[in-house]
Amino acid sequence: MGKGLEIGGSAHNPFGLDAININKINYLDNYYTEEELAYCGKVKKIDIAADGDNLPIKSGSQDFVVNSHTLEH
Repeated sequence: MGKGLEIGGSAHNPFGLDAININKINYLDNYYTEEELAYCGKVKKIDIAADGDNLPIKSGSQDFVVNSHTLEH
């Protein structure tokens, strides 16, 4: 499948992909990470903190983008 980006990834459903996890915030003291920790006992590491419409990623450098956890909310 290649390498890609996951926008707003969560530890409770990692999909088993080779993906860089991107989130708007990069700290653990917030409602969403508290819920993630309570739900599955761990928090998915955030690799890059950035807005989804301004990613510091070279165009065409990735094979896919997933943002399932963003869309479901």
